[in-house]
Amino acid sequence: MTFSRTKQEKLQNAWRLTTNAIVLLVICGGVAVGQDAKQAMFERVFGDAAKLDPAMVAKVKALPPGKRLFVDRDGDGKNDEAWYIDTAKRHTKQPILVRAIDEDGDLDQCKGPDRDSDLYIADWNADGTVDKVIDYQDNDGDGDVDETFCYIWSAKDRFLHKGTLRVWWACDDSDDNLLWYDVNWTHNQGLCQYRCHFSGDETFVSFGLTEGSDQWVSYWENPFIFYDPDGDGCCEIVARFEGLRDIVGSLRYSFDADGDAYGRRAYDYDFSITAIAEGSQWPSPDKKTHTSDLKLTDEITSSMRIRGIPTDRVLRGDAAQKFAQESPWANACLTWDEMNANTDQNVKRDPHERWEGILNQGSKNFPQIGGPPCSKLNKRNEVMRPASPLRLYYDPTDHRLHLLGAGPAEGWINVDYDLDGKQDAKYTYIDDNGDGIFDRRQIDLDADGKAEFDWKMKGKDDTQIKLEYESLSAFYKQELADVLDQSQQFIDAAKAALGDRLERPDPVETFFLTKLESWYTLEKLGPRMRSTPAGARYYMDLLRDRLLHALKQQFGGHQAWDRGEAAYAAGNYAAAAGLVTKELAPDKQIASAAKFQSFTHRLPISIDNAGGPQRDHCPIVLSVKNILAVAGDFNLDNCAVVAPDRWIDWLEIPHHVDQIDASVGRELSFLADLPAETTATYYLYYSPTGKRDKSFARKTGICNSWNPPADVNIGWESAITAYRSYLGHFNFFGKHTYDHSRKIEWLIYPITKSYHTEQEWGIDALHVGNTSGLGGLTLYEGDDSWIVRNPGGYKGNIKFTKRMLTSGPIRAAVEIKATNITADRPDLSVRFLCIIYAEHPESEIRVSVDGAGQSMLIAPGLTKLTRRQSFVDKPLGCIGDWGWQEDVIGEVGIGLIVPPEKLKEVIELKGENRLLCDASDGVLRYWIIGDWRRGRRFPIAPTIDNWRKELQSLAARVHREVRVAMQSPEKLQ
Repeated sequence: MTFSRTKQEKLQNAWRLTTNAIVLLVICGGVAVGQDAKQAMFERVFGDAAKLDPAMVAKVKALPPGKRLFVDRDGDGKNDEAWYIDTAKRHTKQPILVRAIDEDGDLDQCKGPDRDSDLYIADWNADGTVDKVIDYQDNDGDGDVDETFCYIWSAKDRFLHKGTLRVWWACDDSDDNLLWYDVNWTHNQGLCQYRCHFSGDETFVSFGLTEGSDQWVSYWENPFIFYDPDGDGCCEIVARFEGLRDIVGSLRYSFDADGDAYGRRAYDYDFSITAIAEGSQWPSPDKKTHTSDLKLTDEITSSMRIRGIPTDRVLRGDAAQKFAQESPWANACLTWDEMNANTDQNVKRDPHERWEGILNQGSKNFPQIGGPPCSKLNKRNEVMRPASPLRLYYDPTDHRLHLLGAGPAEGWINVDYDLDGKQDAKYTYIDDNGDGIFDRRQIDLDADGKAEFDWKMKGKDDTQIKLEYESLSAFYKQELADVLDQSQQFIDAAKAALGDRLERPDPVETFFLTKLESWYTLEKLGPRMRSTPAGARYYMDLLRDRLLHALKQQFGGHQAWDRGEAAYAAGNYAAAAGLVTKELAPDKQIASAAKFQSFTHRLPISIDNAGGPQRDHCPIVLSVKNILAVAGDFNLDNCAVVAPDRWIDWLEIPHHVDQIDASVGRELSFLADLPAETTATYYLYYSPTGKRDKSFARKTGICNSWNPPADVNIGWESAITAYRSYLGHFNFFGKHTYDHSRKIEWLIYPITKSYHTEQEWGIDALHVGNTSGLGGLTLYEGDDSWIVRNPGGYKGNIKFTKRMLTSGPIRAAVEIKATNITADRPDLSVRFLCIIYAEHPESEIRVSVDGAGQSMLIAPGLTKLTRRQSFVDKPLGCIGDWGWQEDVIGEVGIGLIVPPEKLKEVIELKGENRLLCDASDGVLRYWIIGDWRRGRRFPIAPTIDNWRKELQSLAARVHREVRVAMQSPEKLQ
């Protein structure tokens, strides 16, 4: 039988419809089965908490935005739960229904859920099914988070190969109250990783629970442990173990060798040892079990219960480093970040130093472990069977630490000095006798496959370095300083000897001095490479070797050349420099190390930080009058400030000239990074004549225009915090100080949009009402007191005038004057000078009172937050509050610091606290600081303890000013 074309098409269409319907039913059925399995697993772990009553879901969805529905589940008169649609800006999915269950009885006290012992059930799309769960636990009852559990369902886990409820368990080992950030109530690595702390002392493990299993299986990253041996709050060592249950497959063991985090950079790793266990194989589609010859034993492991279900035994943090060092690893790769910028290989995609340590790049004889890997370029790689225990050795021929091997070793550095992604040179390390110690190194300066130099190395391991942080770091830092000094000596000697034969500066030198600093400035990658010993050392090595090659081309036939190259190859660069100067080019004069550009004079600025800790961005302010008193020919129009260390050449740093006080006159300011316990010498270069065209990026701002009302508002800011004063009230704007997607630093003035709702940059973070806010004043004299503000909002008798004084690369300042404070004292007036420095969150306030008597007291005030915790430290003249504003703002911290010798009394009032200070001389200098938790880099979940430590540290710094002395000017030859 034959069909007409029309009938045949109808049958084909019917068949397609039937087939599509069957496929759709299968898909929908699969989705339903998957949803059922997910919901069943959440209910297995969380019981009724994971059952979302449809009537409650409907009721919550009908709530106005931001409104919460509180529930007293057990009828005891206290609320146990809060249900709401989460409108937080951090989330990318909407709507998200959240059921927050209070597990420590403080829901009403805190007026909502918190992050100590509360359970959050998240329902994406508010469809009545559970999608994500985060559990915060306070184990010691101190009101802060100790553990975080992040639960995620996978229909087919890539490691366990079946439906799995995974939980990321994170433990705050050092009790610094900082753990994991979330977006959409889950951990999304791309969105969350740089706002999770992953530093200090912490541990996390991946566990999985499958259907029918009676325990949580530890797998993949089990454990990942962060260590802070110097107690500065930043991690110096991180160990990542990869395995399944008690089977260990691999290790990544990373160190901050130069110890330059100083409590300010959460992770700043210099090298890692990645190691693989004998017989290690990970699961694959055709191999569903993990195999390895390396197993954990009971005495170094422990287990726990998660929601009543036991876990596998996991390697303990106190035993992990010993286990890492002493296990018999089959193969290992040392990866050393030579450029001092440990990023993903795709820097454009992710221009941040990695938190995981240094993730090795895979090579012919060693696989990549974890990801994303570091770049193939500018990293030193050494692959071998390592010695046991793991340790390093020092070779003086290249002034580097190497991995000690127990079998054939290979090593290399692929150089990309101009960071364009293309290889420019190659350094190769060769183990001739296969003993795991390098015997030769080859240097191919132009990456053409032909080595310009092939030198013997020491080839012995008599200087062994254990993987013990304190001794390792001390040794490395000393050697780093030594090689920098010797390298500079040789570079100076070589450039003098080559003289006019160097038609132009070497490209490595040019890039380092003029272009490197502009490489990813927001993330401070290029600036840190240019200004830190480890980054400078790499470029000095490259330039030094290239200059040696240029010398060989010129002087290779000289009778002294072989001796000079031998000294150089042995790592004695100072001796090689001496030979160049004395024998190869004795008629050449080495240029003065003091020279910088075309300046003819310099003024040494000695900054004494003896007895103090490392201080970054320390404001240094010099009176121009005082400069001229020392150097009468000083010229403000043709000057520069340079940092203390000369690496290839001096590093100019931004400076700023302004006048904020007529009685002082013009001032020159800059920010200095001061090493701990020592004196640093910065230099003020100048030429008595001429004018220099040089400008620096603006890092501070001011605003005098406000709508409404412009006549009473004035603001000043750094990129970290913005402050505002109106009618004597002071408040601040919280900024997103860390946002991985932002492209600029937040200088927000003038503000053009409403700041009472969260903006891209942040929010108006403090509602002061009729209080002093953050530093507003009250004057006291005898039985009289006068509030220096108009508490009725924009109505009042006090007259305020304001003036913008300066803003630029170093500081911003505004002036506010208050007159007509009281009719009884028409002569009484107050002048506020408000100053903020770049890279600083705090603002200095200088107050002077005209018409004050000798018994005058000045009291800056601090508003009392709701849900507040507070502290007073009288010996430091410091007071702080940590508390709540409203849901749209969340938690904030505010603080006041006054000179402790002037503090008389802390006055506690209903709405604010005041620090009553002696002002018999009519002046007071104090500091204000505000912080917005959501804007912090690590917002989960600091408490008053964190805030207290930060304010106490700030108070100690501002009360202990460094001593600055100008020495006699030098005329440069």
